Amino acid sequence: MKQAISAYKVVLRAITEDDIETLRQWRNQDDIRSQMLDQQIITTQQQLAWFKGLGQLDTQQHFALEYKGQLVGYANIKSPTKQSLRQAEQTLETGLYLGDKKYRGTFLAFCVALALTDYCFDELKAKQLIATVLPSNQAALNFNQQLGYVIDNQDNEQVSMMLALADYEISKAKLTRFIR
Repeated sequence: MKQAISAYKVVLRAITEDDIETLRQWRNQDDIRSQMLDQQIITTQQQLAWFKGLGQLDTQQHFALEYKGQLVGYANIKSPTKQSLRQAEQTLETGLYLGDKKYRGTFLAFCVALALTDYCFDELKAKQLIATVLPSNQAALNFNQQLGYVIDNQDNEQVSMMLALADYEISKAKLTRFIR
């Protein structure tokens, strides 16, 4: 799998051991953790065990996010069916967060999402993408809808959203006009 993706002024690269403590601290912040499906506090030992297992998985891929050479967040791609990410015509699930507070609420999240989504559709040949969001996370719901996601299913615990390539292409055309 690709080790680095450079597009839309951001770099999505393989996570190194130097990144994991910063990523863990960001992930454990209340404002980030409270928007996750799994809201447990991650220990240093859990983070290290997670990191050591990353290279053995072909069902998911994890990225450190860089902007202007600085670590700013995290992104991932997962196969909800537990098949390899390279499996033809499958659905993939994506997720991301910006840990560096000065970039939250900025257009940078769209740059990351565009790079990640292009990779899923173009390189991994995904048929569609899904995102699972807490119903209370209005910012993520709006963000995903601006990318072209539509709500597929909703209950009191989570909202399942789906992104087809055609819908993404329409949204991408609108969003990329703002990237200089």
